[in-house]
Amino acid sequence: MDWQKFLLFAENIVSQGSVPEEDLRSAGSRAYYAIFNRTQEYVRSIDPTKIPPLGEGSSHKKLWDNLEEISKGNRELRPLVDLGRGLLRIRKQCDYHKKPTSNLKTVVPTQVKMARINWDKFF
Repeated sequence: MDWQKFLLFAENIVSQGSVPEEDLRSAGSRAYYAIFNRTQEYVRSIDPTKIPPLGEGSSHKKLWDNLEEISKGNRELRPLVDLGRGLLRIRKQCDYHKKPTSNLKTVVPTQVKMARINWDKFF
């Protein structure tokens, strides 16, 4: 699968300016999954034992923890770890919090922009 299409989808939404909250939520979630899935492929190419099994409730957190461990030998990976964890928090907010969230209007576009910067740097 071409995970960059998820990021392009998110970028398209946030580039429209003022959009409904549900669109921002979709953009936040898609940006996360673009980075998460591409990072999984990247980590698999470095050390396949560092890929946590999916379906276990903490597989997303474990991926970022494992990448952090890998980054101790390569400090350049640290921004990707930080982005992944930040996007995970936003993705949970977008997918699970039912109350309207005013900070999505600023946080999601910023995170999508950071996802692009890191995508271009690492992948």
